[in-house]
Amino acid sequence: MKRLCLLITLMAQVFGAYAQAPKAKLWVSPCEDLCVNLIAAIQRQPAALEMRLEDALVMQESCAADIVVSAMCAVQAEPDQVRIILQTALKIAPQRSAAVRRAMASYKPASLMPAPQEEIRRAELPDIPRATKQ
Repeated sequence: MKRLCLLITLMAQVFGAYAQAPKAKLWVSPCEDLCVNLIAAIQRQPAALEMRLEDALVMQESCAADIVVSAMCAVQAEPDQVRIILQTALKIAPQRSAAVRRAMASYKPASLMPAPQEEIRRAELPDIPRATKQ
């Protein structure tokens, strides 16, 4: 009887530990998290673009290219705003100027990207002569 009680108690603890185990959180890079927050902040307050961009560049200068692309995405690549973004990025992170310029040159707004093409494949079966009964 003692063994049965001990077994039931042990099983309850084991199954209880599985039920209460913490769930793993999806890992997000610091650059990605910062860029998402930057886009949201710029879209909430477009007038604070320069200040938000400066803050982001000071926090994670190593993410300068990603930050610039995110800011351009937030302002929908409006030329006047893009000019402000470039000037601010070069002023705050001059040693990252090459990466910033490459990112700006390779940026393509989503509206200009071609729609993905669907590929339709069909199986082609060879003609097989049917056997005739004789």
